[in-house]
Amino acid sequence: LSFVGVAALRLVAVLGTTTLMFGLFTDVVIRAYDSPTHMKLLFGSYLAAAFLVSCVAIEMGRTDRLRITRVLNLGMYLYTTLICVVVVIEWLYILHPGPAAITSVTDAFVSTDGRVAFVAAHVNRGDAKYRPYFSVDLGSGEVQRLTADRSSGPNDGPPWLWQSADGNTKVWCEESPIMFRLLRWVLTRSSTFRYQTSFGESKPFPLPLGLEATKRFEDALVMGPMPVDVLPASNGELFAVLSTPDPNGKAERHLSFMSPSRGQVADSIFSRRIATWAFLPSGRLRVVAVVRLGEGRDMQILDVDPATGKTTVVAAEDAGTSVFARFNRSATKALIISGPIAERTVALVDIEGSPRAPTRILATGKGINLAAMFLLDGRVAVLVARPPEAELKIFSPGGKALLDVPQGVGATWLGGEPFTNVVSLSRMLTGAPEVDVVDTTSGKTLRRIPGVRAVASWASALPPPPDSPGARLLMSFDEKLYILPSLTEEPRLLLPRPSK
Repeated sequence: LSFVGVAALRLVAVLGTTTLMFGLFTDVVIRAYDSPTHMKLLFGSYLAAAFLVSCVAIEMGRTDRLRITRVLNLGMYLYTTLICVVVVIEWLYILHPGPAAITSVTDAFVSTDGRVAFVAAHVNRGDAKYRPYFSVDLGSGEVQRLTADRSSGPNDGPPWLWQSADGNTKVWCEESPIMFRLLRWVLTRSSTFRYQTSFGESKPFPLPLGLEATKRFEDALVMGPMPVDVLPASNGELFAVLSTPDPNGKAERHLSFMSPSRGQVADSIFSRRIATWAFLPSGRLRVVAVVRLGEGRDMQILDVDPATGKTTVVAAEDAGTSVFARFNRSATKALIISGPIAERTVALVDIEGSPRAPTRILATGKGINLAAMFLLDGRVAVLVARPPEAELKIFSPGGKALLDVPQGVGATWLGGEPFTNVVSLSRMLTGAPEVDVVDTTSGKTLRRIPGVRAVASWASALPPPPDSPGARLLMSFDEKLYILPSLTEEPRLLLPRPSK
């Protein structure tokens, strides 16, 4: 029994060590490197160690086969231990960089409350493809590495993090060694999805039953998380989850409502494409959805009851072939940009106006690009780009034209509202970027900041609140992150931090 027990213990130790080493090593190679150099080095070191240990064992053992075997085993055990230590140190060092390791910022997003910036950064380790994410507290300046997996998340925000409208509730997939995801699911039937409210620590996120019951979910644990989109309610008590359809066409897309305390509240088939969605104060989910009707599409504004999954059509319009929609903060109005690039239209829909919501066309035309956003006081800013020129239009909350400000020549992008009644316009002038800060009451350009673009964007599902730190973030084209303290001060560098 003792011999069997020792043999079993040795087998478990060898298999466990090999699995751990290979799992961590694979994680480093997949996440931080593009070239096979590390794999070649590991395999080459194994061959070299085996050859060297064999030579030593033969020299020490001569004709004693038992002694040769013992020396050979001892040598390979020492090699395996050394490699495990090296791999663990490499995994900790490369995949867990601190703020001091940041050398440049390649992309940035802003939290829905405007208090935190999420940045993708190059660091002084890994190769060019490796861009770990960090969070920057814009009040204190504290920088932390994020542990959310980058293979999940919304397309128009941080690619690993879903947030409630007030930023207090977050959902993400915890970053873990890729090889261990499926093993964890098989052994514990638990996923790496987590959620956190402003009142406590992170907890396991309750996934819809349909996701946990399919083989597709197990595959997704290896290749990436399963849900397409998640919308947390601000109180952290309800989550809307839009699940991925089966790639083989054997399953419909589902809209599920999950509660940490009650589990799955409701689930229904939802074949429409969601352009935007938001929870109302009443607890209902408001959705701008697109339904394919023959050659064209129909845009519908729906209210969904989380208790039953039942939908009510609030408004419907002919949407053409493309739909982009954004709500105001209360989700009582919507801006709808529809149609192909060749002929687009931006419309203001007053959802609470009547059962058939009245629509105001704010801008339309052929061969133009349109951008639109709600301002703090309810007015609407619309950027109409007719290359090579653009113009900024300001409308009242009811859709009445107030201002029409030509923006001259250059590709222009509508940013956020960094200060009250002020919008930022990112421009490209013959390759030289700049940000124009424009007063929305007079149309006057207050200042121009060369060499940067605004981080906040009209295209975000929930742009940072006006006059918030997040709305004042700027990124330079030499990959540095700045914040604009005031209308008169110079931008202040946030990342990368100056070397001491």
